[in-house]
Amino acid sequence: VPLIVTPLSFFLHLKWCGSLMQLDEAVFAAMLRHHLTTYPLSIRFFTSDIIFALTMAGLTIKQAYFLIQYSLVVLLAFVFYRYLLALGFTKRNSNFGLFLLLSAYPILAAHIEPVHTWDDIWCHLFLALSMTAFIKDRPASGLVWFTLACFAREQSLIFLPIAVYAYRT
Repeated sequence: VPLIVTPLSFFLHLKWCGSLMQLDEAVFAAMLRHHLTTYPLSIRFFTSDIIFALTMAGLTIKQAYFLIQYSLVVLLAFVFYRYLLALGFTKRNSNFGLFLLLSAYPILAAHIEPVHTWDDIWCHLFLALSMTAFIKDRPASGLVWFTLACFAREQSLIFLPIAVYAYRT
């Protein structure tokens, strides 16, 4: 499923729709500067700091940004699939659920107006890891993943009741 939907998203962004992929490096430099200096974006350090580190290794800001974003989508796909299996779904239904996640507008069109994402996929990834850990009765790792989700996007706190419920059942 990720090998089908991720390239579809890539070509959607690159060829078929106006997206961030079509902007030049100067725009990405301004976006990075904005995310590094403007609250609350400046406290969400995952994407910004990794982009900064990758530019030190020779990548452009734009290359680093999309390398991170598409790597996260592929990683999220595998983690979400395992989450669905942990919930008791069959492999077939887990693949269908994974297809629904990856083809959902916020993931498939993550960098097309008006869905500009920066740290959102980190949040999705950490929440899936957290819920999987709670379901598998590993509260310490679940709490660590949930805390990281909150650092990625502070709105993740809305999932606290679900995390507590997942742990208690």
